[in-house]
Amino acid sequence: MRCYFIRAGHIEANIPLTDGSDEALIEEATAAFKKAGRDRYDGFEVWRRDRCLYRFPANLAALSSPSRV
Repeated sequence: MRCYFIRAGHIEANIPLTDGSDEALIEEATAAFKKAGRDRYDGFEVWRRDRCLYRFPANLAALSSPSRV
């Protein structure tokens, strides 16, 4: 299980998470994101193997995509 910190649409850092329920992983990742500094990263994603469990903010993918005109 991993938490990926995202900035400008790219993974800038990651941390391993302890094994637990999906809710426990999300709580652990949220605490790590707050500690890392919200001003440093745009958001984060929590992954269990090949499945994304949680994305903060929910529209993180849209925020990091180039705008189409």
